[in-house]
Amino acid sequence: MAELVDALASGASEHYARVSSSLIRRTIGITMNIDQFYESMSDIVYGWVDKGGGKHSEVYEKFDDDYRLQDAGEVEKSRIGVCWDQVEFERRYFEENGIAHGTYSLTYYTDAKCPNHTFLIFEQGGKWHWFEHSWEENRGIREYASKNELLKDVVCKFIPTVANFSDPSSLCLYRYAKPPKSLGVLDFYKWFEGGEQIQLECVLK
Repeated sequence: MAELVDALASGASEHYARVSSSLIRRTIGITMNIDQFYESMSDIVYGWVDKGGGKHSEVYEKFDDDYRLQDAGEVEKSRIGVCWDQVEFERRYFEENGIAHGTYSLTYYTDAKCPNHTFLIFEQGGKWHWFEHSWEENRGIREYASKNELLKDVVCKFIPTVANFSDPSSLCLYRYAKPPKSLGVLDFYKWFEGGEQIQLECVLK
């Protein structure tokens, strides 16, 4: 609350006013529906925050050493994040609103860079939905008849993004729980690898 009061008292910029609007909603208990929440993310850009608080719009060689995972509150302030960070921002909304959801991590291990994407899905009205913001070409909320259909679609969209994809057995999908904040790259990989591995043979059948 103190942060909210300080922000309003300081004559916030238009950018910060958008952040304050989100803080106001959460502080006084106004609930956004899912479409409104998705729209509230429209000014969150793809990028990352380093250990010193610096913001970067591109993932480059220092990412592996300098990246740290943001929690939802940090993404709310920074308005920047890779999929790992943005999923944590999304997770808070679904947790606070009691909506059944899960978070997943998809990785191709044969490539030395271990291409990865994390994403959030949720269940509503007997349908499953893929909530996607960080992956620009697939942004949106998609509806599926089943969880398996959803996961299959994500996997099939991910595979063409991997250069020289050749070994399906090196593609791994995990469901993972909420991680501690400030994890580095290797620790985050260890975190989701400790989750439930989903058998892709079942997903892709």
